[in-house]
Amino acid sequence: MKRASRPILAALGAMMLWLPSASADEGHFCGDAVESGRSSGDTRDEAETKAKGWWSSRAGTSGRGYEHWEHARDKSVECTEDNVGKVYCKAKGRPCLPAGTLPDNVPKIEM
Repeated sequence: MKRASRPILAALGAMMLWLPSASADEGHFCGDAVESGRSSGDTRDEAETKAKGWWSSRAGTSGRGYEHWEHARDKSVECTEDNVGKVYCKAKGRPCLPAGTLPDNVPKIEM
């Protein structure tokens, strides 16, 4: 085996160890599903915005770039209203990096 190919194989091996905790879906690296807590508001828009913000703070613990709701997969927001008009929402989704972005913990392969 040539010496130059060893670092490449090591990098590929490290990447293979990382992949089971996330999936590469259409060029996106995604983590496991994240759920916000139950957020409340006087309107659906207010409660939904708060739930997405809470989701973002939790999703961001997966690493830099995962906190953006617009890149999430399998996302949903479920809301209910109580008998006095208060709205409660929860946001759920798989945090993903934008297409073509590699996670920080995947080594870059240089040739």
